[in-house]
Amino acid sequence: MSFQEYTLPDGTKLRHGQAFRIEDVASFPANWLELATRDDLNRYNITVETLPDPVSPPPPLQQVKRFAKREAERLALRASVSAVITQAEADIDAATTEAEVQAVLDAI
Repeated sequence: MSFQEYTLPDGTKLRHGQAFRIEDVASFPANWLELATRDDLNRYNITVETLPDPVSPPPPLQQVKRFAKREAERLALRASVSAVITQAEADIDAATTEAEVQAVLDAI
């Protein structure tokens, strides 16, 4: 995204939706910049620059801490699940009867 920044002859910076006055010339309503043609702008020595939208500020520290906590919890849960699966696989490999295999599966 981007936006237009207008510079008046005296160096004042404006954006759409701002009424303004050029001394000894005229006053302009808030919508004039949006409706003005390139010729209109040139007639009053108003320059236009297209600027990128400002970058959003980084998230507050509290949000970063919450994310880090959730990520740590997710990793711990993943490690626990992985350990249970590894143990179940070992128990199933050690089982000698179908009943022992079923017991391992029931315990999960």
